[in-house]
Amino acid sequence: MFLVKLSIKTRRILIFFLLIGLLAIAGTVQLPQSVRGPCVVEPLAVWYIMRDGADQIATGWERNLTGLVGECTLIQFERPDHVEVKLSPHLREGSWVTAGDTIVSLLSYESTMQLREFETMLDGAIAEHRALLAGERIEDQEVAHQNVRLAEAALQADNTEYDRVKELFEAGHASLSEWQVAQGLHHLLEVELELASAGYQSMLAGARPEDVSVAYAEINRLQQLIDNTRNSLDRLHAITSPMDGIVRFVDSNGVFIRIERTDTMAVMVSIPQSVAGLLRKGQPIEISLFAEQAVCQQSTIERIEYDSNLARAFAIAFLSNNDGKLRTGMLGSSRLPLGRLTLWEGIKVKLRGIRL
Repeated sequence: MFLVKLSIKTRRILIFFLLIGLLAIAGTVQLPQSVRGPCVVEPLAVWYIMRDGADQIATGWERNLTGLVGECTLIQFERPDHVEVKLSPHLREGSWVTAGDTIVSLLSYESTMQLREFETMLDGAIAEHRALLAGERIEDQEVAHQNVRLAEAALQADNTEYDRVKELFEAGHASLSEWQVAQGLHHLLEVELELASAGYQSMLAGARPEDVSVAYAEINRLQQLIDNTRNSLDRLHAITSPMDGIVRFVDSNGVFIRIERTDTMAVMVSIPQSVAGLLRKGQPIEISLFAEQAVCQQSTIERIEYDSNLARAFAIAFLSNNDGKLRTGMLGSSRLPLGRLTLWEGIKVKLRGIRL
């Protein structure tokens, strides 16, 4: 009976020392450990165009993991009702564009009308300058007088249409755009009459050296205005894509089009911030997507980003997508090495919500 009791006691002592030994090993011996986390496939870069209210267009990056520096713009319209925003007609959902392709064209009716007005004024100034240099014959004066009569007739003929559109607009039967076009044309005809009258009067008065100098200065001034207006139109004319990618039409918070780079995809692996410090750029990562369960793809960590709102971090890896099989939103799981950790350290990581 004593031997049996002693045997049980001995076994308990042996078990105790065995547990002590295991605990010592757990606190000192380091073993390779890894961490698993859910992952999602996203485009490598996403660039967007949005209409912020009625008076401006903005472009920017929703995501950019490429290191590519692309221009973000904000275009403000002084007269939104005079600007038309047009998508390029060849664009379709899912169509491919290359860097430099025009995505959106902006047409400014106000600037175009102003340019035409400046060009008309320049033609008149050039004609007046030439006349001052050449001297006027009776025949030239008659031609100038005829130009005045033609300009008066054109303005008189437009008065009826101008008054008609005005009445329709005030009665609510004509749009603001129609009324503004009528105003612009009427103003242009008034300018043409003023130029014709000024040219005719200068012919009757005769040319003086100071008149020639003033006319030449006016030509330079108008040419500068035309150049500035054309440069402004060129800047407004087109918004181009900063990269190759796929077109996506959306309607979210003013964003109406996105360009997604999909030749390479980013795999976003969600991990707690508390263990993100154990990971390093360049570490290997195994990726298993649910849509391709038989395939385990290898990559490396490109960067680690933190999300303060979710108290999570993301280990980001890149996968080539030249065959187009990877799609935005694909889900899966990933395994990332944590290096060599003791059993106690591994338990701590596990208690932080990570499955080893």
